[in-house]
Amino acid sequence: MVRSYRASYGLTPLLLHADGRLASGAPGPLDTLPRVVQTRRHAIEESLRWGEPYVFLLAEGMISWVVALVNGQTLLGGACGGVVTSSDDPVDVVAAARHLASWSPSHARVCACLRALPAWPQARVRAAADNLAETVYAVTAWKPDLWRQHREDATQQRQIAEAIHQGKDGLRLAWPFAEERRLLLLLRAGDHNGARKHLNQLLAAMFLDSPRQPVLQARVLELLGYLVRMAVEDSPELASLLTANQRWIEQIIVAQTFESLCQVVRDALDAFMAEVAQQGLSRTNLHVRRALDYLAGHLTGPVSLDAAAAAAGVSRFRLAHLLKSVTGQTLLQHAKRLRMDEARRRLEATTLSCAEIAQEMGFADQSHFTRQFREAAGITPARYRRERRLK
Repeated sequence: MVRSYRASYGLTPLLLHADGRLASGAPGPLDTLPRVVQTRRHAIEESLRWGEPYVFLLAEGMISWVVALVNGQTLLGGACGGVVTSSDDPVDVVAAARHLASWSPSHARVCACLRALPAWPQARVRAAADNLAETVYAVTAWKPDLWRQHREDATQQRQIAEAIHQGKDGLRLAWPFAEERRLLLLLRAGDHNGARKHLNQLLAAMFLDSPRQPVLQARVLELLGYLVRMAVEDSPELASLLTANQRWIEQIIVAQTFESLCQVVRDALDAFMAEVAQQGLSRTNLHVRRALDYLAGHLTGPVSLDAAAAAAGVSRFRLAHLLKSVTGQTLLQHAKRLRMDEARRRLEATTLSCAEIAQEMGFADQSHFTRQFREAAGITPARYRRERRLK
């Protein structure tokens, strides 16, 4: 590990105890300074908290980075990738040394050490931090389960916070009613990252509508119930999800906070996708996902199997087969459903007339839109709007 990292970046990584003290090797001028030890301890904690390398300032213009070392659920310590100065913000050696060592006897040694540090741009620091994490876990073969779990938690909460912020700024979030099927399609197409992000947007929409925990629990239960029901209806091979759903229900009921509820539903989504993959329903997911993404971005124009196939990188005949075998629906069926979902959203969220929505969504005229909507929803667009606004 040391040789590989040193060859790439010219620095020698240091192994640290969880409290920030040097764990091996002869200490350098900085390694025993109380402020440095304390800062490294905090950096290890932050790396563990966020599940990623933590880049921090030791002093103004002095950059360092640390990776929390975890095996399973146990924190073992940390690895420090080195110390450099910022090429974008040159270090004031005297001020930095005073910050780190005050006027202690080691002050002169610290000044000499700081003057010898290489100057790096921020991008090189981030690359070195990421490389350190990859290298240390590849060489040790440790399983950073806790680290990854925290990274997933942090990513989820960031995505939810961003979606909530957009909602508060007036960017209406799609209500789960119009987006649940989209989530199921992402799951069945094997798009793990896309499904996670979409789920987090739904959770944010639920939270904005009502942050009360019992209401959130009820809506999450409804969402999971819908996913399981639709998956089993589409593919009887997935009947095992019914048993898993009982476990998820129990965990959702006892969840005490919104954060713990989010973790439960994320774990349920992962298990859901694993079951789908085990049944072989997520094969060729890349082509299916590309086709569905293309379709979602071209709802207002004519639906073309040739254009969707070109976006997916397969022939039109291959795409038609994949869509039917993986999702159980044809391209036209997907297009019709997505258009109806978007029409519902516009009826709920805008003041556009039914004629204007029909025109924007590419229907021949308002009568055609009304017929298609009644076939899909069981009621006319005007009645749907009135009923939704009464709720």
